[in-house]
Amino acid sequence: MAELRAEIERRLPMPAVEVRALVPYDRGDLISAVHESGVLVSAEHEEEGTAVHAHVSERLAAELAPFARD
Repeated sequence: MAELRAEIERRLPMPAVEVRALVPYDRGDLISAVHESGVLVSAEHEEEGTAVHAHVSERLAAELAPFARD
């Protein structure tokens, strides 16, 4: 079953925009949106919020833009 899931995920298109952002804890809605519609590469909890690296849609990337990191 795990092999089938991996193959399906490999064939699905990757969302268009790669983002790195530090999302404040009070914006859990954005973290939920990344999980629901994006591909989360990594997430780390820091003092100021959740640092995420993800592939997301252009719309979600625009919402995450104020929290962008290099």
